[in-house]
Amino acid sequence: MLDAIRNRAQGWIAWVIVILITIPFALWGVQEYTDGGGAPAVAEVDGHSIDRQEFQRAFYQRQQQLQEALGEDMAEAGFDEKTIRRQVIEGMVEERLLLEALRDAGYTIGDRELASRIRAVRAFQEGGDFSPERYEQALSSQGMQPGQFEDRIRQDLLVQQLRAGVEETALATPRQVEDYIALWRQQREVGWLRVPLSDFADPDAVSESAVREHYEAHPERYRTPEEVRIAYVELNLDRVAESMEVDEEALREEYEERKDEFGEPERRRARHILFTAQGSGDEGWEEAREEAEEVLAKLEEDSEFEELAREHSEDRATAEEGGDLGWFARDDLDTAVTDAAFSLEPGEVAGPVRSEFGYHLIRLEEVEESDIPPFEEVREELERSLREGRAERRFVEATEELANLAYEHADTLQPAADRLDLEIREAGPFSREGAEEGLGAREEVVEAAFEGEVLDERYNSALLELEDDRAVVLRVREHQPAERRPLEEVSDEIRETLARDRAAEAAEERAKELREKLASGTEPESLSGWQGNQRVGRRSEEFPDAVSRAAFRMARPGEEASFDTATLDNGDRAVIGVFDVIPGDPEDVDAEERQRIQRQLVEANARAEFAGIVGLLREQAEVTINLDRE
Repeated sequence: MLDAIRNRAQGWIAWVIVILITIPFALWGVQEYTDGGGAPAVAEVDGHSIDRQEFQRAFYQRQQQLQEALGEDMAEAGFDEKTIRRQVIEGMVEERLLLEALRDAGYTIGDRELASRIRAVRAFQEGGDFSPERYEQALSSQGMQPGQFEDRIRQDLLVQQLRAGVEETALATPRQVEDYIALWRQQREVGWLRVPLSDFADPDAVSESAVREHYEAHPERYRTPEEVRIAYVELNLDRVAESMEVDEEALREEYEERKDEFGEPERRRARHILFTAQGSGDEGWEEAREEAEEVLAKLEEDSEFEELAREHSEDRATAEEGGDLGWFARDDLDTAVTDAAFSLEPGEVAGPVRSEFGYHLIRLEEVEESDIPPFEEVREELERSLREGRAERRFVEATEELANLAYEHADTLQPAADRLDLEIREAGPFSREGAEEGLGAREEVVEAAFEGEVLDERYNSALLELEDDRAVVLRVREHQPAERRPLEEVSDEIRETLARDRAAEAAEERAKELREKLASGTEPESLSGWQGNQRVGRRSEEFPDAVSRAAFRMARPGEEASFDTATLDNGDRAVIGVFDVIPGDPEDVDAEERQRIQRQLVEANARAEFAGIVGLLREQAEVTINLDRE
């Protein structure tokens, strides 16, 4: 079956390869990673290497996914490059462990199941049917052979089976649900007081010698940032589109090719009787034809087409409906069938007509005329579409030309600007942290501007594809190295810093003293500023978040209240008391909410069980990670 899939090929939509691989990469990886030669492997699992090239490909894919999902919040969410690299290699190791374990246990994915999955992908289909041409070209656009792709899908399906098995057998007992409700709907009786930093901050008490000592001890902290100003040229798809010319002849040709897209093409409704070849070779086809001619003779004797279809048609899906094929356009069915149907008048019969399925007798029932708007109605849309298509092709050509010119004339942007009619612009100054807006706010631009040869040798950068419709090449025009700021300029800043540090220490000491007093029996209400006591939940709006978080981390009080300290978001300290803990009542949760909680717990248990499987395999395997060599 797979050979049949591979035999013919044409198509595109390369991204379907990523979509088809349904296991989230962040957890399970995307494929098995083969041994690589040459450069040292990034990891080894029981003697099998994980190739550096495959790791880099997976890393860039994961980085792009996170960038698209989180944008500027990516770093804030904790996804720096080191973290992503570690997650990716761990995922690849887990994938290798799972695949080896599944294979050792004898699990396989058969050709029939694999072919079924691939055939079901819409991007590999044409007219609702699998197209080997689309399939092979989609893989070719990714530099991949069908065999490689099929191996990858087999591996993903194997892991999916294991994961599905774990998920389907995971449970959450009624006791777990009740414990969850008791814990997460828990309330606590809490009181607190604030110890403000402002009570202890006194910049005037910071001596000149302390300021100077701090300045000398932290030379890197008080420096002007290193900055660059860049020159750049930019290719923009919209600007390219504006320069595209579209003549009338091209528009009319486009209309003739695409006019069915702008309205409803002619549709027809027909019935058929199918006779398939039962024997082998030409003999089987001849027998099918003879049978079709016999039934055709009955039709000519005024027999009912519907009755004959029910009696003789081997297309069981339509036979019970008297052979009714329903409404279809010219491209919806087999070419031989539609050619015949579109040559008939209502009531006429054609046949025997040979298709890849067998011989057909076809009777046309009804015709629905096409409803295609005239050329002038869609002229503007055609022009825009044709202009954009030509612009996209020219844009791709221009980006390649820009990259080549920037490389060939590495010390200037002028040849590229002249050849491609681009303006040399400037941006900046900006530091390694980037600018707040404009081109200098783009991470890839900042990285390129401060890259070795671009910064030190003043060479042109490589082509930067900022979006699908925007590309830039830049060079450093001015470079301002970081410089130490004079003490006189930063002395007030240092004084404020030292004063705040001292205030924080004093506030912390005061908070601890108050906590000890409360723990030794002092009544909370006797302390100035005490607020409480109030019953609050985990997401209470009554107290600052830091107080609520700390209160629910504190130990359950016994006969005496529990007391602790916490730091508020603005640096103030807080002294917190927990006086009682009230569990959540399962009776307060309705059936719908209880079911939702149970589903969450089942999912959590499944994840924990799957992680346990991976952990056990990891313990039993010999794993070496060489990521630090990257």
